[in-house]
Order: sequence, then C-alpha cells, then structure tokens
Amino acid sequence: MPLARKLPDVQWIELANVLPEDDGSPTPAYRTADECDADYDTADRSPSSPERKAVADDIAKMATGGARLLLSDVEEAPLEGRFLGPAWD
Repeated sequence: MPLARKLPDVQWIELANVLPEDDGSPTPAYRTADECDADYDTADRSPSSPERKAVADDIAKMATGGARLLLSDVEEAPLEGRFLGPAWD
C-alpha cells in the first residue's frame, strides 16, 4: 500500500493479514486495511480525490478476489501510545 502513505489528511493506516479459522474453514477476507482520517467530512470527500482514486485502482489490481470499502465512525479509540502499525519513514 505504498500509495496510501501519500494520502492527505490520513492520521494512521493499519494493515493486517486475517488469521485462519480454527476449523480450517475459509475466512471472510485475506487482508484488511484500516485508515483513520481527521474527521467525517475529510473521509467523506476524499474518495473523489486523485490520490484516493489511485489507491482504489491499486487495490483493484491487488485484490483479485474483490475488495469491499467501508466508511465507518470509530466509537472507541485505541489506547494512548499503542503501536498501530509499521513505522513509515
């Protein structure tokens, strides 16, 4: 997700691999990516930006089984100081 690092107004991004089910059954997803924008207005208007379109196009190339993009309102923030993902320079 190198392009996601260049998105304006993004506070953090967390990338994760979905762990396998205990019984070996398929998981509903292979990977997840959570992004936190400054506020709702920023997140709501950002899908139309050229940078965001480039990221969406990149996701479409990588997610050969499809992708689902959701807009969510976080009700509880992570603990202060908690490591939320890789440190990007």
